[in-house]
Amino acid sequence: MNKPVWLRCLVIIFMLQSCFPYKSPAPEKQQESPGYHVKKIYYQNGALHKEIAYAYGSQQGMAKEYYKSGKIFQEVMYENNFREGVARRYFESGVVSQETPYHLNQMHGVQKRYRRSGDLMAEVPYYEGHLCTGLKEYTIDGKLKQRYPIIEVTTVDQIKDSATYTIRLRMSDDSKGVEYFVGDLSEGKYISMEASRVTDVKNGVGEINISLPRGSYVNEKVNIIAKVKTSQSNYYITQSELHVAIENR
Repeated sequence: MNKPVWLRCLVIIFMLQSCFPYKSPAPEKQQESPGYHVKKIYYQNGALHKEIAYAYGSQQGMAKEYYKSGKIFQEVMYENNFREGVARRYFESGVVSQETPYHLNQMHGVQKRYRRSGDLMAEVPYYEGHLCTGLKEYTIDGKLKQRYPIIEVTTVDQIKDSATYTIRLRMSDDSKGVEYFVGDLSEGKYISMEASRVTDVKNGVGEINISLPRGSYVNEKVNIIAKVKTSQSNYYITQSELHVAIENR
């Protein structure tokens, strides 16, 4: 007896389904933004060294660097190839060692440095990439350091003998790691590009030699700036004004 047409159709459909079993749709893969990719750099031992994010050829996003152990060393945010925001460095233990604010790729704001214990060690101010006055350092017990060296100025008058006048500079604590400049602080904060570096410096003592031909004189104020390296390897900026009034008759 022939089967009804509708029954024969059902049998055919069932046979086709058994040959081609149903598959659930695969989950959608998360797509990266157009032009975005992360470049990975490895140590020779195969451990991840750096991760650098790019978008359309520019460094964009968080860049990370690692210790060979795999622990994070530093994190820096980039916008269009420029460092932007707060960059952080870490001790291998995971404790933050340094926080540095950036704007348009320049250090701008107060950099904070920490001890391995996590306690604040120093606050170092910057303005558009320039080291500024206002350094704050903290002792192991968390107290703000109060005493810093000052510039001591002495003069040597040799006008009669050699037509020269010497301004001798030293720090009150005999610091050896010091640079001297003549000029003003820009905006009262940092050493300007116009300031002249004192080149004659030995063991922390600087000399400014003024030649004074016969019949000439000098009557002006001279601003001396010192950039001193501290025991915590920060730099402290201080200044002192000197009135120079000399004449070679």
